Amino acid sequence: MAELGAAALPFPGNRTFALSVFLGIGKTAEHKDAAARALLAATSQRWQSEVLKIQGSPPGLRNIDYSNFVAANPWFKAFSDAANAPQTISFAPDGAETFGPEVIKIVGTRFDQMLFGDSEPEVAAQAMQKDLESLIAARKQK
Repeated sequence: MAELGAAALPFPGNRTFALSVFLGIGKTAEHKDAAARALLAATSQRWQSEVLKIQGSPPGLRNIDYSNFVAANPWFKAFSDAANAPQTISFAPDGAETFGPEVIKIVGTRFDQMLFGDSEPEVAAQAMQKDLESLIAARKQK
């Protein structure tokens, strides 16, 4: 692990993209006030700091102190630096919040096949692209 490193992807303009995660309350939810309180609590600095302690990996928010995590995992500095860089773009297509779990499943499955299975990176990337395009096409038909 000591040799593990990371670097920001070389997108044009020396920028990178931030991953967006969406939390929300359905417009027909029965207990909107309780759901709102739960969301506010889950995204509070206190609970996000707990996620870092319990999970051992950062929750991905800009307002969390990652210095101890970076000290133990120097490779994470590239991600922290990219998240705070002014040229980083937070991007998610319209409607992405409605199918985030499906995207995570596709990416995670193909990534696992590459890392722990016998899938070559190019093959895994092509399959991931095809799966994601199929998901988006299916969503557009709804």
